Amino acid sequence: MAVVVVSTTANAQYKKLSVKEQIKNVRTYGGLTLGSTMHFMGDGKGSPQSYYIELTTINPEARWFTSLRGGVMLPTNFAFGTIGKARFTGSTSISPRTSAFTVSGKTTPIVIGELNFGCFLGSLENSEAFFKPFLTFGFNGQADGGINKNTTNRSENPMVLYDLDKEPSYASIGLGVKGGAGFILRLSNTFSLKVEGGYNLFGNLSYDEDGSGTHISNYHAFTSGPFASAGLNFRLGKGE
Repeated sequence: MAVVVVSTTANAQYKKLSVKEQIKNVRTYGGLTLGSTMHFMGDGKGSPQSYYIELTTINPEARWFTSLRGGVMLPTNFAFGTIGKARFTGSTSISPRTSAFTVSGKTTPIVIGELNFGCFLGSLENSEAFFKPFLTFGFNGQADGGINKNTTNRSENPMVLYDLDKEPSYASIGLGVKGGAGFILRLSNTFSLKVEGGYNLFGNLSYDEDGSGTHISNYHAFTSGPFASAGLNFRLGKGE
């Protein structure tokens, strides 16, 4: 009986120490990624590019990872068509509401913040695999991004009063939800290539615009659309 008790106690202590050792040896490490994203937004904006820096926390033996990303989209040209009416100040002559107008100009720099979550696919037995595919989803937002008022022809003639169905937003705040897939390609013990693509569903609230306030919609600088990004990841720590 004494032998059984001693054996059971020793075994329990061994298991307890084993759990502590597993926690102590979790090989979580950080990653710093520098990259760029192409935003396929269309609607006269084309495919503007943003540049980002990303901090990632990864445990190579676990399926989930998280990242924080901050980026900036540089000013880009745009042009869109709409209908509306216009008249010269002091004149009673007003163009028909169905008159066609083309509004063009440049966007302002847009700062974008993201919180993303990823899930590695496939077997986790080889934690340092050369190729690691993943799924990703996350949340993103921007504040104060919009159309540069000094570059748009919406108000190039101060003698003309416009009332358009779609007005450019000079400043807005927005939030979005994104999802997609990608892969990490391990180039060395220190560097890897991170590639991903997907779709970003984004909504904006405008707080600076022209017009009478009766227009149907706003034209925003950052909107929903597919995206594709690539970046070089630098491993921070050995994960040991």
